[in-house]
Amino acid sequence: MRFSSERGFTFIEVLVAVFLLSLVTVVIVQIYNSGLFSIMVSGNRTEALYELQQELEMATLTASPTSNNVEAFAIRVNGTTFNVHGDRIYKEVSVDGKPVSATVVVAIPSDDVPGGGHLVP
Repeated sequence: MRFSSERGFTFIEVLVAVFLLSLVTVVIVQIYNSGLFSIMVSGNRTEALYELQQELEMATLTASPTSNNVEAFAIRVNGTTFNVHGDRIYKEVSVDGKPVSATVVVAIPSDDVPGGGHLVP
């Protein structure tokens, strides 16, 4: 019998090692891609919400008591009730195909309110 002092890997061992290395590589690439996708979606959402905020701010600047969306509501502070008229502004944007909306009510002081158009009780 001849014994060899050289030891090496069998073909099956090499195949198993290559398979395991490939499996680990695929998992790492999937995790990396998932992170990139999340970053991209967050960026899209941030851009859409920034656009929505700009639209609401522009609509707030142009709010007027002659708008069709004027509604009255009451604010109670320390037992005193303030009747306020406001312009309801509704805006909607799309984030990755899903609608995102916001509604803001802008108080519109009127000239007939004592105090020069400021809200007073």
